[in-house]
Amino acid sequence: MSRKKARVSSSSMSASVHAASHYSQRIYITLAPKDVARFKFLLEGYDNLAVMSILDKYASVAQLRFAPGQYQAVKNFLKNIAPELAFKITDCQNF
Repeated sequence: MSRKKARVSSSSMSASVHAASHYSQRIYITLAPKDVARFKFLLEGYDNLAVMSILDKYASVAQLRFAPGQYQAVKNFLKNIAPELAFKITDCQNF
């Protein structure tokens, strides 16, 4: 008995998938250097809601990148962890 693999063309698949955004949204935060690892740990605990990158290790400026539809979820995450970790949302025009 032979099995045939089903072939799915990219044109038939694209009709059922929502159009993807070409850009991620970003929020920049500043936090204490001692809290960077803990913040990342908590972020990963929220099912990798966003990707964190450190832009300035001396000033502890982090960039959170996430899907455009996740903005409110990221804001809720930040609100929920605010009592545990001190951070501030930063406007980083230089990065």
